Amino acid sequence: NNDGVDVVNNGGFAVTRRLTLTRGELRNNQANNFYMSDSSLIVRYVGGILSYAPVFDKRVSVKYLGDGAIIAGPEIPVDSTVLKDMYVYNSNGLYLSNDVYVNDTLSLSTNINTEVTAQKHILTLTSDINPEFVSINAEIDGRFRRTNIGRYGDTLRFNNYYTYALFTEPNSLDSVSEMTFRVKPQELPPFLKPGEIKVYRFIQIAARDRNMKAINQGLNMTLGFGWRHSPDTLRDETKTLHPKFDKLILQRWTGSEWFDIKSSIPNIDNSNGWAYSCAFNFTDQISATGDFAIGLPGGSKLQLAARVFLEGPYRCGSMATDLRDQGMISTTPPNIYPYSLDPYRQFIHV
Repeated sequence: NNDGVDVVNNGGFAVTRRLTLTRGELRNNQANNFYMSDSSLIVRYVGGILSYAPVFDKRVSVKYLGDGAIIAGPEIPVDSTVLKDMYVYNSNGLYLSNDVYVNDTLSLSTNINTEVTAQKHILTLTSDINPEFVSINAEIDGRFRRTNIGRYGDTLRFNNYYTYALFTEPNSLDSVSEMTFRVKPQELPPFLKPGEIKVYRFIQIAARDRNMKAINQGLNMTLGFGWRHSPDTLRDETKTLHPKFDKLILQRWTGSEWFDIKSSIPNIDNSNGWAYSCAFNFTDQISATGDFAIGLPGGSKLQLAARVFLEGPYRCGSMATDLRDQGMISTTPPNIYPYSLDPYRQFIHV
């Protein structure tokens, strides 16, 4: 009922299967409380409110339904081991008011927003089960951490269906304990120089090793990323870069400039209004964490379209390769100036 219900006489009852909060407030408190039994479920509709956290048994699940937005409340256990499954199916998204740990299934058909207030919260998934995006348009706006990385060769999905990390080397995950992606839709990267244009989406990636120390290099992964690409100007994040769409790549901020990361040619999911691509370096991997953007190659550097004519040993219509065939010249540029200026020098073989 709209006026709600008071828990009185010390409460003391147990919900063994399901508690449904349809509308109004269930007014419990520390002195007048109740129990949520192991494997029980709290279903909260838009308009239904719980005043105080019940006493949780081992595991409980939470489902959000209804037409509108919901701010998460005391139905979410504070203990990081208690929340089993979380289903976010209400129409206008879930807004977190605390850090949340999901230990099994995370399923969403709408957005989860982790940065509602000045304090930025984090959504953590501790299982090796990928989040289930029931709607392709659902995503996690803010920080999303995964603490069970799984096995190499597994696709680890993060804030939306198109954002993932893929480790393909047998030893690439030996030292990785957790990874956190912070994805901010409809937001420009904060490190833009005058004249620089980027897609309106900012991505941050962090990782920790088994000793919980930050990993800055050596992840050896392929990174998938997606952004809104739509005729709907309110949702579109490509903006003025539409004419140069096929040239967009991933870039990492080095502290002074944007470093280009070799990326595949972007694809478009027209039916859902997404663009997506994947990034890797010359070994088909991306190794560094940090701040990322999607933009045009070269950043703010001058790009020169030039044609170069090279001279060399010419014989019978082609260049002679006698010295290379006899092993008298290196197949990789030497580590001396000016070759040493090329960050990809070690990956070039001729």
